Amino acid sequence: VRLAVVRWGDGMMAYPCWEVQVGAFARPENVERAVATLRKSGWTTRTAPAGGGLTRVRVTGLSGRARALEVARGLSADFPGAMAVPCPPAVDEGRP
Repeated sequence: VRLAVVRWGDGMMAYPCWEVQVGAFARPENVERAVATLRKSGWTTRTAPAGGGLTRVRVTGLSGRARALEVARGLSADFPGAMAVPCPPAVDEGRP
């Protein structure tokens, strides 16, 4: 197997929708606390199940990777693990 790098990059930089994941929590009260803190500051949030019984908490609706990185830096004081991530693909509800 031979691999040739055609262009450097993560392949997601131009992705149109980005979020900031502030954490993944096992305890529902920690999910609720994180969501309340974010909403109190004016952020739109989304939660999603993760493996191992965890629930991800994300700030959503960000337009572009640069904005998501900026928001992650701003939230890192309260949420040290905050990281920019692309939005999940839309689910086609008409498919099994």
